[in-house]
Amino acid sequence: MENNKKKCILIVDDTPTNIQVLVPILNKFGDYDILVANNGRQALEVMRKTKPELVLLDVMMPELNGYETCEIMKSDDDLKDVPVIFLTAKSDIEDLVEAFNVGGSDYITKPFNATELMSRVKTHLKLKNSYDLIKSHLQSVVETEEELRNKISQMESDLERALVVQKMLLPNQSVSHEHFDVTYRYLPMEVVGGDYICFPRAYQDEQGFIIGDLSGHGVSAALYMTLIKFVTDNLYPSCAYDPKELLEKLNSRLFGQMPSSFFTAIYGVLILNEDTDYHTCTLAGAAHPMPIVYDSISKSYEFIELTSSAGIGILPTLTTENVTLKLKNGSRLYLYTDGVTETHNIEGEDLGKERFLEIVKQSYKDSIEDTLDCIMMKIDEFRGTPKLTDDLTILAIKIR
Repeated sequence: MENNKKKCILIVDDTPTNIQVLVPILNKFGDYDILVANNGRQALEVMRKTKPELVLLDVMMPELNGYETCEIMKSDDDLKDVPVIFLTAKSDIEDLVEAFNVGGSDYITKPFNATELMSRVKTHLKLKNSYDLIKSHLQSVVETEEELRNKISQMESDLERALVVQKMLLPNQSVSHEHFDVTYRYLPMEVVGGDYICFPRAYQDEQGFIIGDLSGHGVSAALYMTLIKFVTDNLYPSCAYDPKELLEKLNSRLFGQMPSSFFTAIYGVLILNEDTDYHTCTLAGAAHPMPIVYDSISKSYEFIELTSSAGIGILPTLTTENVTLKLKNGSRLYLYTDGVTETHNIEGEDLGKERFLEIVKQSYKDSIEDTLDCIMMKIDEFRGTPKLTDDLTILAIKIR
């Protein structure tokens, strides 16, 4: 039931230069009806005449700022379901929280990146289309068993679309370097999940990596992931080489912002050492499952214990410690979410960390990509027919 009618996008910005940047980007990467307003009051007048599918809304404007304009929209029954992406030069956590509090769906920081802009625009147009489909069916559904079954089927289909959209936030490719490879596998459960992976890159011979797991699932988890990504992106420039500092600051900024939710994570940075026979990898964790390291010299596997006081967002202050590994050529590091070890079979037994360790040992291949494929296959064989109860995510690093 895709609507072939052109999607209408309203740009609201009091700076002509910003409009001159946005309009060509939208025209280049899509076929949209584009409307323009120079302030909040004019925007509301335009929306009441021609309801858009999406609004790109500047924050700082005279008379009515972006937050005030969005609040008025969300109080109007005809406009409250129109998604709003805020355009902002601000990067403070308070500003982002305010954007979500008044009903915003997302944010884009200035100056604009064309690829990021179009990814966000297309994401929210897809979600809006799914929302409209759900709303249309809810209005027409009749209380009969058959029609209720059809509705459930449609909602499951829409959740699958949301899963596709959420996966767009994951890295679109593995990292391949002369001296190392970084790759991952992600298998979501049958609702919008809460696992997170990112590969921040500082310089050519340094590689950051983060894996995390947000408690809970569904749309709220996806929205909190946007918040987590925003904060971590802002912390990388100053904390890229100190995992302990990054996680503790991440906790400080997120505490109180994710009601009834928390986030477990490991952040690490790999630094290449040309003058030694090993490379340095520093890690810190926040109540996340213990990583596994394979030592290429001793041919041994072991769990690495990372200490922390709690997951992120539980306590006002997080205490964690850095752990430094010396990884020689051929060594490997495996990080994973608890959905892996808590996978259960038909008898109700959890896979557990010891069984998982054996799977990792038995799955060794020269290629790290082949190794992860083998690990995922063996996990699937253990699980059998039971459905997933959590997302499965594994991140692996191989030193060449």
